[in-house]
Amino acid sequence: MITSNINEGRYLGLLNEVLHIGNGKDDRTNTGTRAVFGRQTRYTLTEGQVPLLTSKSIHLKSVIHELLWFLAGDTNTGYLQENGVRIWDSWRKPYTSDRPIVVVDWREPPMVSPEGRNTLSDKVEYADQKVVNNLRSTWAKMFDRCYNKNAHNYAQYGASGKRVCERWTTFSNFFEDVQKLPHWAYKLADWNSFELDSDYYGAGVYSPDTCVWLHTSENNMYTKVSQVVRILKPCGEERFYLSANDAAREIGMTRGSMNRRVNFGEPTTAKQGNKEFIGWEIEEVKPEALTSFRKQLIDEGDMGEIYSHQWRNWEGHLDQISKLMQDLKENPFSRRHIVTAWNPAELDDMALPPCHCLFQFFVEEIGGEKYLSCQLYQRSADLFLGVPFNIASYSILTHMIAHCIGYKPKEFIHTIGDAHIYNNHVEQVKEQLSRKYELVSPTLDIAEAPKDIFGFKFEDFKILNYKPQPAIKAPVAV
Repeated sequence: MITSNINEGRYLGLLNEVLHIGNGKDDRTNTGTRAVFGRQTRYTLTEGQVPLLTSKSIHLKSVIHELLWFLAGDTNTGYLQENGVRIWDSWRKPYTSDRPIVVVDWREPPMVSPEGRNTLSDKVEYADQKVVNNLRSTWAKMFDRCYNKNAHNYAQYGASGKRVCERWTTFSNFFEDVQKLPHWAYKLADWNSFELDSDYYGAGVYSPDTCVWLHTSENNMYTKVSQVVRILKPCGEERFYLSANDAAREIGMTRGSMNRRVNFGEPTTAKQGNKEFIGWEIEEVKPEALTSFRKQLIDEGDMGEIYSHQWRNWEGHLDQISKLMQDLKENPFSRRHIVTAWNPAELDDMALPPCHCLFQFFVEEIGGEKYLSCQLYQRSADLFLGVPFNIASYSILTHMIAHCIGYKPKEFIHTIGDAHIYNNHVEQVKEQLSRKYELVSPTLDIAEAPKDIFGFKFEDFKILNYKPQPAIKAPVAV
């Protein structure tokens, strides 16, 4: 049995240092921090040791499921939510109109309502009365524009045949359904900028099958679409644009040249400034009668091109984890066992740019046995809430990889750039530092797990000798 737990002392030492000598800094979240720059701590992994804090409880379910989620290459929080893990719920993929353009099929509208709404069965029990009131207003205005001939926008809606489906004549049904529509989370976060759009699928009816929440600027953009332009570069990259002006601006061609290319095709000669576009296919594309061009909707729970995507699908083709496993087996003493999540070209499409952004493995032979160590570089480290998770996650990952290739885990080295304590965590940090921690190190048993890094299940992880003190709650800075 392991008789000493020096791992936790190393973490607590760093926490104590930043608490007492960290410099005050403003930060992205407007919370404020105490911070130092450039620190390194080392954690022993031999004899099954895993550096789980015992001065406060670590939610192992979240640590393990998140790690399995990363390894699966999954970027949607559905898996996490199904397993009761909510740690990513505070973030979501940034809403931007710079999304791929797709062909949207017209949808068969459901049966429309009589001219009027049911006001009898519309009571709603809900914690946030402001949301209820705002949606009730949206519901009432929807009916006015469709059925009230005196409404200022009736000509655009009701007079043009726009209707409301039978189900939505009752507010309680409407209230339930609209919270499941695409982009509801963005509506909640920025209420006044998003509107209920019934034209996305071209059905001409308000219903749970035909409506989405769209940013007003994007909704207005669709009404101005005059022609859709398709561009195919010689390299094979294909893009669609909702206007010739958008296409010209994106690729760097003048508007006049773009309009001539769209309307008359590629000229036999080109001015010097347009020679780079020789061989490009540029044409107008007309949708069929029951289709239209729209920006691709953002799936609920989609986090964008975060860790999972970069680890398993870098630039759409490279599986860094599979390559790492192969290289560790075939060329163990290489200095290139690196996985990176920091992809500058895709940072704007991530719910959260990677904090723990690059890790490297090191193999050494001692007494005829190969030992595996991992070093992580973390650019930004929330020492109280985030770092205990990061230490546990990468230590467990090192154990997993060593198990799969027949090596022994040795050490996890944590190198940090900006190491900080948020100002609203200070009292919690003092509470943790005042506590005693277990002198016997927790250990990890994964002996019965498969020898496949992608084959692990939650049930394969057995944590022994883990006797933590109660958790200490603190707000997450978003």
